[in-house]
Amino acid sequence: MGVILVALAVLAGPGLFAGGGALTPVGDAMFLAAGPMWATFAVLCKRRGAGPLEATAVVSVLSGAALVAATAGFDRIPALPAPALAAQVVVQGVLSDVVAVLAFATAVRAPGASRAAALPAMLPGTATRIGIPVAGEVPNALQAAGLLLVVAGLTLAACLAGRRRGAKGASPCPSRSRRVLGADPACNLPPGRGEQDAKQAVVGMAGGAAVAIVCKTPGVGGGKSRLRPLLGAERVADLSACFIRDIAATLDGLAPAVGGSRIAIYSPAGSEEALRPLLTPHWRLFFQQAATIGEVLHASLSAFLAEGHDCALVVNADSPTLPGRVVEQAVAALREPGERAVFGPASDGGYYLVGLKRPRAELFEGVAWSTPAVLAQSLERAAAIGLPVALLPTWYDVDDAETLGVLRAELAGAPPAFAEPGLAGADPRHTRALLSKSLAPGPAAALAAGAA
Repeated sequence: MGVILVALAVLAGPGLFAGGGALTPVGDAMFLAAGPMWATFAVLCKRRGAGPLEATAVVSVLSGAALVAATAGFDRIPALPAPALAAQVVVQGVLSDVVAVLAFATAVRAPGASRAAALPAMLPGTATRIGIPVAGEVPNALQAAGLLLVVAGLTLAACLAGRRRGAKGASPCPSRSRRVLGADPACNLPPGRGEQDAKQAVVGMAGGAAVAIVCKTPGVGGGKSRLRPLLGAERVADLSACFIRDIAATLDGLAPAVGGSRIAIYSPAGSEEALRPLLTPHWRLFFQQAATIGEVLHASLSAFLAEGHDCALVVNADSPTLPGRVVEQAVAALREPGERAVFGPASDGGYYLVGLKRPRAELFEGVAWSTPAVLAQSLERAAAIGLPVALLPTWYDVDDAETLGVLRAELAGAPPAFAEPGLAGADPRHTRALLSKSLAPGPAAALAAGAA
């Protein structure tokens, strides 16, 4: 962006100090300011999660109000010929104020704010090239240098934006001397191949659904405090790692029509090296830490929707047997006409999945998180703001001795008592292998088996 700003200054600079009329320096200064203003607009659209129509409506109303205020004392406007006035309404009012803003706001959601913010820098070069045949204005050496700098800046901005996105999806090899969580031989099974690879080929497609898991990096992020007395801190960390591997494998195997991205919302900061080996390379890491899980969910869903996904879902990483068809059902519900939220009720009164098609901060306010009232209060919030809700089949999170017993019973062939008829859980092969080795024999195994 710095290169582009320098290029704009080179192009407009001579007009700031040379003749050409009393208003020429003012016009060139406004032209020079236009690039940073468009860039600021792009960044604000991205951060606020505003859709193209919302952004266009705000800009149109505010600019219309400013125009009325600025021209209130101009008595020459009514005297303009009707064709000239109509042309200005079409060009400045419709094309510039509505169509251009709508197109730009859409571009922010597609290629992203970094690339979209660089697009206005193309205007000086385009105008200069058009001016050669139309107005007979040939750029001098300084202006030609400015055009070259604009091209260089745009190229650099595009390359850096692409490299940043690539770095997010990369999977660096951790040091061999570092203990990788879940590295127990039973939990280190290679990922599937064949048909699975064909399904994964569409996961990184632009648009589509953003499907994320929310997790704390095992061993460094805490969590599962109720399981630690039962299994010990090290085994809990390994079990968490296997949960992440298994739910990620389920989401990797969703139907190709889901498309979109796979994202791990994680904490704490700096734990990326421990988390990446648990996921396949195309998974993107998204750090998010806040005072409540509600703030994490709202910030994450808003960010994913702002990237251009048609819907966004967050799944709890503590449900290793969650059926993939339930997630596909959630995506299908969100793609139906009309706005709605989707919840996956958990057996403990919370929810294992939440999905939206546009940000709704109010949905996550006033909820007593980590209590059995989470789902009920969330449904009340949805009703209060007039947001329709679709409910998925009930499933469960594994976070205490009781639900660990449910998991062991399910692995032994007994479906959960609350499961709908015909709804079979996914096979958590990493979790199955770990539990079969680490909890037999011993007092921890007896406790877990007794909870079943």
